[in-house]
Amino acid sequence: MLMAAADNAGPAWLITLEGRVIVDCGAFSRPDESGEVEIGYGVAEPYRNRGYATEAAAGLCVWLVAQAGATRFTAVNVLGDNWSSRRVLEKLGFTLTRESDEGVSYVLTPARR
Repeated sequence: MLMAAADNAGPAWLITLEGRVIVDCGAFSRPDESGEVEIGYGVAEPYRNRGYATEAAAGLCVWLVAQAGATRFTAVNVLGDNWSSRRVLEKLGFTLTRESDEGVSYVLTPARR
């Protein structure tokens, strides 16, 4: 994931297992003035469909709320046929907001406590 190297990139995590990076996830920026932030994640092929992406994305969202003041999350241009990634977002409570040739987009506004 190149988001960590981009200008104005938000926090990014690399998750390792036995010295190998198996998951990368992060935010493409810091939350904007309204609290919105776009997240992304990827899982190395041998480790897919084991719950790692769900756990990483959930942890990232919790961290972004607590540490960066995020109030709304987006996932933009997810490949439409990437059902595993879409399932991660849906498990976390994201709502489908757009379908197009470029991909699908989701949004999550966590409940305030």
